[in-house]
Amino acid sequence: MTAMGSVGNPGATGPVVSVIIPVYNQQQYVRECIESVLAQTLEDIEVICVDDGSTDATPEILAQMAAADPRLVVLARPHSNAGQARNAGLKIARGEYLSFLDSDDLFAPAMLETLVAKAEEADADVVVARWSVLDSATGKKSDADWFWAGKKFGEPVMAPGLRQSLFTDFVGWSWDKLVRAELVASKGLEFQSIASTNDACFVYMALILANRIVVLPDHFVTHRTSVAGSIEATRAWSNFFAAAEEIATQLRARGLWSDYADSHATWLAERCLWDARTLPSAQRREVIAYANDVVRPQLHTKLRPATRIFFVLIHRAWTRRILEFVIGLGWIENVAVKLKRSLLARSIQ
Repeated sequence: MTAMGSVGNPGATGPVVSVIIPVYNQQQYVRECIESVLAQTLEDIEVICVDDGSTDATPEILAQMAAADPRLVVLARPHSNAGQARNAGLKIARGEYLSFLDSDDLFAPAMLETLVAKAEEADADVVVARWSVLDSATGKKSDADWFWAGKKFGEPVMAPGLRQSLFTDFVGWSWDKLVRAELVASKGLEFQSIASTNDACFVYMALILANRIVVLPDHFVTHRTSVAGSIEATRAWSNFFAAAEEIATQLRARGLWSDYADSHATWLAERCLWDARTLPSAQRREVIAYANDVVRPQLHTKLRPATRIFFVLIHRAWTRRILEFVIGLGWIENVAVKLKRSLLARSIQ
């Protein structure tokens, strides 16, 4: 946790929004990314590109674009990670609001203008947009509506009303959110210095400490997948759990842990199952061990059937050993669905 004033000089005589983009070896996509920000209908913005020690043509592209548009600021630094790069951008940001984007993703033209207008109208510290997914390998684009099923849009909410579900109501990435800079400065929020999942702690603490949160129905962000070398492509399960542990530490320090412990544990449990289904067998064994030894003792709330089955199986030595070597755990979801249908059928007989 940093001291107050982690943001440069929010709102003083600066732009309405500071957009911070960490960049590392993204010569293929960075130009399109930045163009999508510079083309915003809200023109009173600054775009801070933090070049995290790129070794490809990225620095030349950034220099060319900065020369053509004074709103683009390039900050070069030795290579570390996207968390430190984002923090470096925060230190010089002057906007009243903060926005973040990965260097291979895109904003729709009306994104910032719409989110700022909603923040002003609702007096909200955080405004969230929906996103679409673009598979760079296939070129297929689809709206990620599965995540928002059943959620309300446009109505301000406050974190205390989401105590049981906040961590699973939102995703811990920063690129779909507009955050009031004063919140970040006054609460000393910053990004973790880890290679991936470095925005989760920043995002969830901002959501928890915000006066109001609004989710909009618009699909304003295009998130690329299947990009070699991207932050997402280089994820490590240990970084996610390091982020989760840092969030718990900060919640305890602020006296908020008891309010959000159950939601935090459910979020961890769901992530354990997802990692166990998607990671190679060597990492799967590590995740299962962490899930059983660290996460399971924290679980005091009702879990989804598939997640509950997973935690039952990993607590028994012989079934745990089987799971460690099974390629993919999608069958757990199928078992859970069939079990649920069977129980429902019995209840109505």
